[in-house]
Amino acid sequence: MRRSVRVSVETEEQFKTACELPGIDGIYVDAGLFAVSSFGELVKAAHKGKGGIGKKIWLRLPHIWREKAEKWSLENGAFIREAGFDGYLCRSVESVLWLSETVTEPGEITLDHTVYVFNAVTDGELELLTGIPDYRKTFSLELNFREIAQLKETGHPAELVVYGRAPLMVSAQCIRRTSLRCDRREGVLYLKDRTGAMMPVKNTCRFCYNTVYNSVPTVLYDLTDEVEKTRADAIRYEFTTETAAEMKNVLAGIVPKNYTRGHFHRGVE
Repeated sequence: MRRSVRVSVETEEQFKTACELPGIDGIYVDAGLFAVSSFGELVKAAHKGKGGIGKKIWLRLPHIWREKAEKWSLENGAFIREAGFDGYLCRSVESVLWLSETVTEPGEITLDHTVYVFNAVTDGELELLTGIPDYRKTFSLELNFREIAQLKETGHPAELVVYGRAPLMVSAQCIRRTSLRCDRREGVLYLKDRTGAMMPVKNTCRFCYNTVYNSVPTVLYDLTDEVEKTRADAIRYEFTTETAAEMKNVLAGIVPKNYTRGHFHRGVE
């Protein structure tokens, strides 16, 4: 079964690499990464691809939809709507509601794994809440592969994240501001846990929040048989701190030295 292969990117280097590499069908570009006025050029770059190999492109909306996100959406609504994105990746119910109220033709709406869909009941409730019957869901990171296979029965198209550092916490308390100073520059700091593991912390200044990531990425792309059993319509690689070389290795199927399977085998008890 040929599934759609999609990647999410958080750096300019990753976006450029995703545009150039064959085998990638679509790109989720983070709303905090580029100037809003350049969104139209991003869409053109992705649609053109390298050597005419075009890719779809979706705008990944912020984790936290509060005052700053609301202000940003109001001030830049025209740029966002006119950029020509193929759709949106929503990481909160609030961003889905904003889309339904603001963007007349949003294209493909995908709910991220942070908009929890654990079973057919929550799947149906989200449809009622958002008023959007044809969204695409992302399987929750807390589900094991048997639960994922059962959830696929609900009918909505679904994506499975097969690579990426799981977000452990999203916080409006900025670590950069409290440890250094607020310089409005995005970057990566690291927190050391009690085992000595280093967890990347990325600050999204445009919306003023931090994301604390797992110290190692979740890797599922080498579990071919089990991924097949999930019957996911698309697979997604979520890149955060990776260089272009690391990104290429992952997409080539090379498994990193340190990784986790997350909840894919054991689920949540």
